[in-house]
Amino acid sequence: MKHLDDSQIDELWKSYKYLWQGYNNNEKIRCMNVGYWDEYTLTIKQANENLYCMFAKHLGLMELAEDASFLDVGFGYGYQLVYWQQALGVRAKIFGRNIDQYQVDYARNLLAEMGYSGIELSHGMAEELPYSDAQFERVAAIECVFHMESHRFFDQAYRVLKKGGRLAYSTIDFASSLDNKRMDDLVNDLRLRNDFPLLGEHHVNNSCQSDIAYLKNLGFDVQVIDFSEHQVDLFPDGDNKKSLFVIAEKR
Repeated sequence: MKHLDDSQIDELWKSYKYLWQGYNNNEKIRCMNVGYWDEYTLTIKQANENLYCMFAKHLGLMELAEDASFLDVGFGYGYQLVYWQQALGVRAKIFGRNIDQYQVDYARNLLAEMGYSGIELSHGMAEELPYSDAQFERVAAIECVFHMESHRFFDQAYRVLKKGGRLAYSTIDFASSLDNKRMDDLVNDLRLRNDFPLLGEHHVNNSCQSDIAYLKNLGFDVQVIDFSEHQVDLFPDGDNKKSLFVIAEKR
């Protein structure tokens, strides 16, 4: 993974943690993800927009017709929803699902200020999607699957996708249970604040390999892209963690 110096890592982690907890620091944009860093990327905002473009490319969002439907799970503060429509011209009907009411309210206000009234957001867990069977052509989950009971989410994603529909998610394969526990601590703060069940010992069992095998058994054709060299390591402790981009197409 890409390494910054200690001071940059410390600032990035503080920013991520504060934003995750719903506070406002000096960032002009509330970016919830580590993003995609290349040689031309200088800020976390650019890194996040690079990642949004990666999702758009592999999901074919720009090719979706106006009558198509697309679900973004764990949308944070909603900036990718604006970016996909404003910068990339995505025409499909967009839905969003998020576990934190504060973030949902923030995103709704942001969308209203930007003049986007057609995006439907709901508050709740990704493991419980309040949508019809085969409702969506595409489902996205940006850097949030490791915060979920992933297999329950995959069951739901399979249910709400049409045949031939695609699920894409970016995730970090934390090589140590300590790193997973750090992530669990963050999301359990949100779960507690929103009266949802806590993850418990999720960090012990979280495994990208298990998730990919589960997707295949569920009925997805799966492609995995390792983009570790394009992500910043929030916990640079030499444990060889990997960043993976997973595209799963429903058979």
